[in-house]
Amino acid sequence: MPWTGAAAPYTCAGTKTTVLANGPVIAANKTLNNLTSLTNAKTDNLKVTTAFPTTANDTFQGATSTIAFAFTGTQRTETTK
Repeated sequence: MPWTGAAAPYTCAGTKTTVLANGPVIAANKTLNNLTSLTNAKTDNLKVTTAFPTTANDTFQGATSTIAFAFTGTQRTETTK
C-alpha cells in the first residue's frame, strides 16, 4: 500500500517494516533489509524520516538543505525451481 497524505503525518494502510536502522543521513552502500520487492511482482513503498539530534541547538532553526537518494538494484542469478 502506498503512503498517502499531502503533508505529515503520512499514513499507510499496509504493513510497516523498518528497512534501514537509524543512522547518519549521509551514508553510502547501505543495505535495505526486509524488502518484499525481492519477491516477483511485489512492491515496497518507502518513507524516509529525518530528525536532528536531541542535542542540536537553535543554530539549525530556519536552515534548509537538499538531499538526493540513489538506489541501485542488482538482479540475483537465476535459479531453477
